[in-house]
Amino acid sequence: MKKIIIIASILISITGGFVFYSQSKQEKPKLEQVNVSEKKAEEKVADNLQSEESELEKILEDKVQESKQEEVIEQTPKQNEKQQVAEHKEVPKQSTQSVSTNKEIASTNNVPTPEVTKPEPVIEAKKEEVWDKLGMTKDEYYNKPMFSWERVDFKTMNECLSYGDNYEPYLNGEVLYNCRDVLSASGKHLGVMFDTEKTN
Repeated sequence: MKKIIIIASILISITGGFVFYSQSKQEKPKLEQVNVSEKKAEEKVADNLQSEESELEKILEDKVQESKQEEVIEQTPKQNEKQQVAEHKEVPKQSTQSVSTNKEIASTNNVPTPEVTKPEPVIEAKKEEVWDKLGMTKDEYYNKPMFSWERVDFKTMNECLSYGDNYEPYLNGEVLYNCRDVLSASGKHLGVMFDTEKTN
């Protein structure tokens, strides 16, 4: 009797394992299809982000080069003034008698006397802020999404995910959804954007 119970339990275990194994094989292709479509969607999003970031980096580089050129232009008058001051220091000081004789000689010869020019005071340029270099206002720098195509749909990621899980086209298998953080140019977190992509 004990042998029959042991053999029956072994047969039931083997049968149950076989059934479980065959069902798990049938479900894997469905999961792989969903994972493949999610990976494709993630790759597209990553490509879009990389192209936007490269465009932003180019703009930043252009702005930095422009500001460097402006600094060079501002430094050139300062260097000229330093040279003029150095030239004036090199000219030996003459006594008042020799100056008056030089003026008398110049007036008789009709030769103009060299005039000493005073260097003009240098007006310091106002320090340019980061948002000015990017061509935006302070408010836009801190409170506007970094990319023009972004929008803020939810305050938190959990709100976006719960909305997406209950989104009817997603439940019907028509679309995939994605929740992404929206940042300003300063790096401030503004919220979360809900985005969908049609499935084939």
